[in-house]
Amino acid sequence: MNIQSKAKFLAKKISNIIYNNSLSYGDFKSVHSPIEFGSNSFAYLSNCLKTTWVSSGGDYVKEFSKKLSEIIDCPFVVPVSSGTSALKLSLIALGVQPGNEVLVPSFTFIASANAISHVGAEPHFVDIEEETYGMDPIKLEKYIQKKVILKAGKCINKDTGAKISALIAVHPYGNSCNILEIVKICNKYNLKLIEDCAGALGTFGKKNNLLEHVGLFGDLGCLSFNGNKIVTTGGGGAIFTKSKTKYEKLLHLSTTARIPHPYEIEHDQIGWNDRMPNLNAALGLSQLENFSSIISRKKNIYKIYLKDFLEDDISKFVRHDQFCQSNYWLNSIIINEMEDLDEFKKFLYSDLINKKIQIRVGWKPINLSKMYSSHQSDLCDTAFKVASRIINIPSNFLLKN
Repeated sequence: MNIQSKAKFLAKKISNIIYNNSLSYGDFKSVHSPIEFGSNSFAYLSNCLKTTWVSSGGDYVKEFSKKLSEIIDCPFVVPVSSGTSALKLSLIALGVQPGNEVLVPSFTFIASANAISHVGAEPHFVDIEEETYGMDPIKLEKYIQKKVILKAGKCINKDTGAKISALIAVHPYGNSCNILEIVKICNKYNLKLIEDCAGALGTFGKKNNLLEHVGLFGDLGCLSFNGNKIVTTGGGGAIFTKSKTKYEKLLHLSTTARIPHPYEIEHDQIGWNDRMPNLNAALGLSQLENFSSIISRKKNIYKIYLKDFLEDDISKFVRHDQFCQSNYWLNSIIINEMEDLDEFKKFLYSDLINKKIQIRVGWKPINLSKMYSSHQSDLCDTAFKVASRIINIPSNFLLKN
């Protein structure tokens, strides 16, 4: 087959699965999940309006935190205004200073690197592995050994003289990265560990034959509740931790570092107004009340693809649950290596758009972006290879079970 014929073959394969198992949702079968608001959403939002508690001081923020804590099985949760804010506050709470460097995978949403830049630190890019599309622990350790010297327990970059103070491990597309091996490396080199769980609410990693929610393996876990996530608050995020001390620090920083007082307004350091508003929390709470049902339906969608998307010489379906208990947020396919890949994707996109099916490419490796192209980086050849070939396919709730 020529390139156009291959693209048409794959487009037909995808569309047959979608149309044989789905119901219409507006004009398009969307890549991301159509938002399914909980049955209490209108009542909760109306209550916010009636009571005028629309900002960050209402009861729904507390209830949202409590429900999230139950799902994650973690005692301390701080709801914030976005996933990026969650990462930024986490870096600050862990003592990352301007001029420090933070290791981050090349293949992730750009917010992972932007949060580092927001605090005046430098993103330092490392490669991913093909098994999980998360940070590759083998390459990571080899790279650290080549680039770093330990001085008084501090991880110092031999080339720049800067302290490498932390690492952000990303759990991509609802799967878990190889977090247990990454934890070992962070402990060995005295690196603080933040887990970017933006799309991984409800994903559990495996530890000693037990399941633990991703984000609980390192120092802090960060979530996003953007409109495309498995649960959305419109815009918002959360930080969670097992440490009461870290929780209190994060809560303080996110509430403008205001000191409690009956009537005086006083602050003891520079803080941020990063709290989640009550309106957003009300919207999220109505979905968290239905969370087990959401996960069940997402798994059913995954199982349809797993059964029907048979591997061929053009592409294969990306498996979940090989290294974790996934939340099945986004389903993806990986295009086999071929010449004229860009031309193939143009034909594929065009054909699927004509069939009213939306697909989305993977993240562009961040160290190829103009603002980060001069930053410290490993070769990241796997990230480049995966990013050019991975395609997110419709993963919406309205597919039949």
